[in-house]
Amino acid sequence: MQDSFQDRLVFLRETRRKPDGKTYTLDEIGAGAGISHGQVGYLLNGKRKSPGLDVTRKLEKFFEVEPGFFTATERQALYRALQSTHEQLTHLALLRGKGINRLAMRSGTSGDSRIDRELRDALSEVLSRPEGEDPEVRELTDRMRSLPSKSRRRVFPLIQGLLGLARPEHEERPSPGRHNG
Repeated sequence: MQDSFQDRLVFLRETRRKPDGKTYTLDEIGAGAGISHGQVGYLLNGKRKSPGLDVTRKLEKFFEVEPGFFTATERQALYRALQSTHEQLTHLALLRGKGINRLAMRSGTSGDSRIDRELRDALSEVLSRPEGEDPEVRELTDRMRSLPSKSRRRVFPLIQGLLGLARPEHEERPSPGRHNG
């Protein structure tokens, strides 16, 4: 069974509140949408089934929902409602992969404002970039690769020793012909 226009308008009035948390009055909705408060009342209590597209657009704009909110099928409405949550969870998973474990993702609106979209796009771009590499590490790696393999095998244990990763090779095993004793 498809939601009616009335159900969706009641939903918006109950969930999209004024900054002080109070419900919008019929006068406020009417003034904000450019229609009479009487028409708002009729639409909210079902005495008028569905307004024209012009009124529908004005109400969508007033409540800051995407165009088509009132005319979408149940499936489309569910997809749109969950899309923002899905994107937030995807971003949260990416952030956790970067070592960020706590993040408050709150929104008083559906997340469709221009600033919300720009922030999501910027976050996606930053998280999709490969992590930067230290120039010193890159230089050391390039120099090691440029050495002949025999020299690389001799230098590598020394570097490990300097970094505290392993003792230099000459300290690990006694030289041939010498006995520890």
